[in-house]
Amino acid sequence: MFTAGLFCQSESMKLNPSYDSQAITPADLAVFQRTLSILKEQSGHATHVLYTRLFEYDSSLKLLCPQDVPARTNALLDTLDEVLDSLRSGGNTARQLQYWARIYPVYARNNYYHLYFGAAMFSMLEEVLGSMFTSAVYAAWYKVYEQTVRQLNAAVTEPVPAMLESRIDTFAHATAA
Repeated sequence: MFTAGLFCQSESMKLNPSYDSQAITPADLAVFQRTLSILKEQSGHATHVLYTRLFEYDSSLKLLCPQDVPARTNALLDTLDEVLDSLRSGGNTARQLQYWARIYPVYARNNYYHLYFGAAMFSMLEEVLGSMFTSAVYAAWYKVYEQTVRQLNAAVTEPVPAMLESRIDTFAHATAA
């Protein structure tokens, strides 16, 4: 819905190389925190929407997620809380992201899986937040999403086995390509 404007830079942005359009501002952090609290209030519905969409894209991702719905909800909210804490403390990588990168390096380095999660997450945000899902909310969450993906990729310290490396360049969902 808001994607097109996100990738366009104004002339002033192009002329000012010190301006980082992906930097998470205090206003972005406040929006992320406020909307995260709304998601927590509706955590059951939010988790259901996110994981339903995610598994529609690639059912193999079920292997990474707790099968128990309350555990799945807790894992998601704990990770988002850690991301928020890491943003407040200067952007150190959240421990949960380091854990996922260490345990599942092929998924952590696979941009297609990041796209699946991002698409599911933004779909969930739009459904759960409804009219509160504004361009400011989208922009703040997109910045957090991009930073999280960068941190996840950087947290992969072990080489991905060659037999799994081939999965990094494939889409599991036919419509994703």
